[in-house]
Parts: sequence; C-alpha cells; structure tokens
Amino acid sequence: MNENVETLNEEKIVENIEKTKKYTFRKLKACDIGLMTSLIKKIGINKLSNLLKSDDVKSAISGIQNNKETEDNSIMMLIGATVITELMQIITEGYENYESELHKLLSNTSDLSLEEVQNLDFDDFFEMLFDFFKKEEFMGFLKRVLKLLNITD
Repeated sequence: MNENVETLNEEKIVENIEKTKKYTFRKLKACDIGLMTSLIKKIGINKLSNLLKSDDVKSAISGIQNNKETEDNSIMMLIGATVITELMQIITEGYENYESELHKLLSNTSDLSLEEVQNLDFDDFFEMLFDFFKKEEFMGFLKRVLKLLNITD
C-alpha cells in the first residue's frame, strides 16, 4: 500500500513539473497600449462596452458596493474575474478575428517569440491568455476603461 502511495506521489510531482508554465510575462508598459487598443478595436468598442455593462458585471459592482468594507482591489478583482470570463468567451467565439493581435500581444509581453506563441498547444495558449488578462497592469488598464465608459467611479 505504501509503495502505491509513493508511486502516486512521485507521479504527481512529475505531473506538476511538466505543468510548469512555458512562459513568463514582463510588466506591461506604455508601448503595449497600442496592441491592447488594436485588440479592443478588433473586438469592437460596442461589444466591449456591452461586456463591461453586462448584467453580470453590474451585479458584481452593485453587490460589492453594498458592502462598504470591501476594498477597491477586491471590487476590481471580482469585476475583473467576471470580465475575464466573458472576454475569454468573446475571444473563443471570434478567435479567427483576433488571432494576429493576440499572438503579437502575448509574444511582445512575454519571453516567447511570435512563432512560439503560435505553436503553443491549446491548453498552454488559453492558460497564457487567461494569465495575461489576470495581470495587475491589465486590470489597471481595465479599471481606466471602466471609468471612461462611466461604469465605475
């Protein structure tokens, strides 16, 4: 029995090592705004605005605003999680329309070349995309977009 447990633990360790991310992101900079804006244009400002004004986002905002003790970062994290989920859905549905901008953005902000990003397997690519959207700087960018669209204060 102990032998089976040890074998399972060794397998889990090997599996975790294999799941180590194949990329690292650098901090986002002003030079990245162009690619992010290009992606937003491709998605469509109306589609993004509708996403940011969706019932799920409004519900997240009002639910947190009713709790006065919640910190601003918590608000943005909940709103961000809701938006990321919906943004991932939009990107998945229209991937062929955003493919070039996504690949360039991920390549320019990571340690992977454009070709390496293009050749990532499905799971790694979507994990990388999700990790990008979770970046603190992206959330800051999102916060400013929300303010510009008069969705938050």
